[in-house]
Amino acid sequence: VLGRPSRTPAPGLDGVNDGMRIAIALLWIAASLRAGDDDALALARRLEAERVDLAQRLAPSVCAVFRGQGGGSGVIITEDGLVLSNFHVTQLSPEMRIGLNDQKIHPAAVLGVDPSGDLSLLRLKEDRKWTYVPLGDSDALRQGDWVYAMGNPFLLATDFTPTITLGVVSGINRYQPGSMRGQLLYPDCIQVDASINPGNSGGPLFNFQQQVVGINGRVSLRDRGRVNIGVGYAISSNQIKQCLPELRAGQIVQHGTLNATVRDLEDHDWPGGVRVTFDKMLEPGAAHTAGIQLGDALVSFMGQPVSETNDFLRRISVLPMGRRVQLRVASYREEGWLERDVEAVLDGIPLIRKSDAAKRKTPQVY
Repeated sequence: VLGRPSRTPAPGLDGVNDGMRIAIALLWIAASLRAGDDDALALARRLEAERVDLAQRLAPSVCAVFRGQGGGSGVIITEDGLVLSNFHVTQLSPEMRIGLNDQKIHPAAVLGVDPSGDLSLLRLKEDRKWTYVPLGDSDALRQGDWVYAMGNPFLLATDFTPTITLGVVSGINRYQPGSMRGQLLYPDCIQVDASINPGNSGGPLFNFQQQVVGINGRVSLRDRGRVNIGVGYAISSNQIKQCLPELRAGQIVQHGTLNATVRDLEDHDWPGGVRVTFDKMLEPGAAHTAGIQLGDALVSFMGQPVSETNDFLRRISVLPMGRRVQLRVASYREEGWLERDVEAVLDGIPLIRKSDAAKRKTPQVY
């Protein structure tokens, strides 16, 4: 949006992020206006027009999602009508109603659900091409990047025109613990200051490159109320991509586990002074089957060094059951710490009662 320079571009805008570009541009515009520079006013109007145009192009993909008298939000991510929303919006319902800014209600089937990751994937039933916005790369986000949060908070829009809030990414790689027997875990989410309130759940977080970088779902609350105090959380698009094949297949996604726990041990002889050590293990379980033993130290996970327990939990919690993972562990012997590579297939964490899962039928939409 801010990438095209004007004829008289503000100085110093090259090589900095969008937030800095806007701040510098506003300062430059203010100074130029005082000097009576008409080009500065033209730049401000162009930036405003581009921001409004972006919101209008994104709006047709944003959904109001209804189940009974309640509802939330969603976003269309493929041309054939795949819709992302929150699990706490759809639950195990077989169908939902989707309101779009064409002021019409469209039927949609619930394909797969991810109770732990708080995700649901739906498919609009009408056979047509839909206006959509693809998933982007959430790892490319930086603190200070501008984002749009869109949805239907408090069910305000009776014509389904989405509400738009503008803000910045205020934090990345945030961990929010789960609830409801381990459900609704946000292990690697995006923190934003854009206003997110009840009804925004399941709605998209857009970057300025016209991509979905997150699905809004939680807020920090004050005094046990339901009013956002300025901190919202979105499930990252890269976490969503990890489970998208299972969701498309209509599965109830189970997130992966090694069926073992680790804890931080202070060790001044270990790099960084903290050794991540396996302290509990289920037998049989993924870790035990892979040959990991109690007391082994976790050196790396999926090729990336592990510095602390929370770092490991954040990375494994986004993976689904059945994913094959690579670990490097170290065992202590008489000659010292000996490292070796192991491979494990993640077990699943069942969060839905078998009786409830058995009642659910995968919709025959593909």
